[in-house]
Amino acid sequence: MHHWICLRLNPLFEERFEKQGNVSFNCRKEFGTEKAVLHVAEGMKRVSDCYHTPAWVFKGDLVGFFMSIDKDLLWYLLERFIRRQRKRFEREGWKTLDFSILARLRMTQMPEMYWDILMRTTMVVVMHHPELDCILNTDPSEWHNLAKNKSLFTSPTGEPIGNLTTQLFANFLMSFFINFVQWLFRGKNYCMAQFVDDFVIVCDNLRFLVESIPKIEEFLHSKLRLTLHKHKRYLQPVSHGVKFVGTYIKPGRLYLSNQTLSRLKERCHGFAITMAESELEDWDRERMEQTFNSYLGFTRKRMTYNYRKENIEGMGHDFWRNFYVRGSYEVIRRRKNIKPRDNEYLRTTAAGGGDKQIA
Repeated sequence: MHHWICLRLNPLFEERFEKQGNVSFNCRKEFGTEKAVLHVAEGMKRVSDCYHTPAWVFKGDLVGFFMSIDKDLLWYLLERFIRRQRKRFEREGWKTLDFSILARLRMTQMPEMYWDILMRTTMVVVMHHPELDCILNTDPSEWHNLAKNKSLFTSPTGEPIGNLTTQLFANFLMSFFINFVQWLFRGKNYCMAQFVDDFVIVCDNLRFLVESIPKIEEFLHSKLRLTLHKHKRYLQPVSHGVKFVGTYIKPGRLYLSNQTLSRLKERCHGFAITMAESELEDWDRERMEQTFNSYLGFTRKRMTYNYRKENIEGMGHDFWRNFYVRGSYEVIRRRKNIKPRDNEYLRTTAAGGGDKQIA
């Protein structure tokens, strides 16, 4: 059902995002964290005239974003949006739809909309309370230690973060915030980017930027029923840089955050223990391959060769028995034929031998 809904609404959402200048980067094809980082880096450079004139960067964060989404408000906005798109289709079809959007989404044409069904199913998904009929895999008492805005069990509002529709609807909801910021900064030399609950605004007018923060906070609270975090606000000159989606963006250079590097190290350590304690099944190797390549795909675009090499080789011989590395520690692949563990292999491992292979 989720994919059926997204197949019909996503092209219309994308049309909205493109009209806003593509400043939203979450869960969109051909966008993502890398595009978000480059957009902010280029914006900092442009607004500051290649860092020759003063400019400032403000980064804000929303409190418990997904758990704070108001179901009634979200459905009201979606219902109005769908009704307007239906009237547009009945009036002119999809003649004014930019079909380059469909090409980017790997679609050849708009599907049959089934407007009444689309309306009902969207309402069911938005208003659904999965916490009322879910199966818990852990002790319910463990949920009591979570903050109230971190779980659907304790929050009176919210959407399930794991749903594809939630990610797309969150982008749609934040598009109203983008509209407000673009209206507020009209005529100013500025740049903005938004990724889920994080957003960055770069402006060369410090006084106007500071005066805009309370207005942004008020709009989020009164119109979208969201809260701007009081302790996660960052306002500095662009020369100091800013941390955004796991990267420190500095003038002319990008650094991977220590938090992201620590997560990669933690993953490698955890997988090394798993491989040492038991024989991996095919689905284990597939999961590890996907996780590794996700981190490597992000880290290889920064100056992290030595760090990638150190952590991968640090997993020991069990890693090389199950995987091999392609390129300069940029991609890992599963081995098709895994040699079973035997006494000879254990003696080789203990002696410091191995079968490391880099393709």
